[in-house]
Amino acid sequence: MKTENKRRNATIAVECKKMLSQKSLYVCAILFAVIYLISIPYADFGVINMLEGVIWGGTFRHLGTICMVLPYGLSFYKEKSSGNLPLILQRSGKKKYCIAKTISCFLSGGFVATIGLLMYLLFLYFVMGAPLQMNSDYEQSPYLAANLLHTGKITEYFLLRFLTHFLYGGTTAILGVLGSMLLSNPFVASICPYLFLYVLQILGGSRIPLELQIECVANGDIRILNFGFGILYTFVFFGIYVLIEYLIMQKLIKREGEKTE
Repeated sequence: MKTENKRRNATIAVECKKMLSQKSLYVCAILFAVIYLISIPYADFGVINMLEGVIWGGTFRHLGTICMVLPYGLSFYKEKSSGNLPLILQRSGKKKYCIAKTISCFLSGGFVATIGLLMYLLFLYFVMGAPLQMNSDYEQSPYLAANLLHTGKITEYFLLRFLTHFLYGGTTAILGVLGSMLLSNPFVASICPYLFLYVLQILGGSRIPLELQIECVANGDIRILNFGFGILYTFVFFGIYVLIEYLIMQKLIKREGEKTE
């Protein structure tokens, strides 16, 4: 059992090391911040107002999903195209490979979204000189993010924003992996999560309750006013999403392994 765990951890470590060595990981984090910067016209607002403006009305914001996918979301496609996939599956095993790929891709997408958000906020504050405080009062709201602003809980607000960005980025990156498994075109696979999430947005409203829309949860649009329960709900929501993605990936990798045997 201990040997099995060591091998699994070694496979995860190798995947994460490969992921962190990708220059595109850091380039995409910068691009993510740039997309946020160019998504709204700037006025004399505070940092929070600008961030809220991007999240709810950013012209190019959704292109950030492509940045989440590119660093490592197409790694399966690249390994398959290079002809190294059969050797990798034979050496690590299908289950260990699936776990390692899920974790590494999740971390890559989360890294891009979180670090990109951090760079965006730092640029607003230190370079553009935008004040941190809000210039307008936020009204009472049934949704967590807006309610935190209304009650002046700025620290909790930023924690929520970073958490949801990380979980949303990781979930989106895994969608890219699934797209690269199903599609032979890397360009189509990279925009697949964007298209998928766009379809979910179209189906929103009457067909998909607000609390179950991935983008709304990522935006902090959660009908739980208690911060602790809101964080718990966010973890559970994205955890279920990632579990479903993992199970689909496991089936696809198993099928791919059978082809190469």
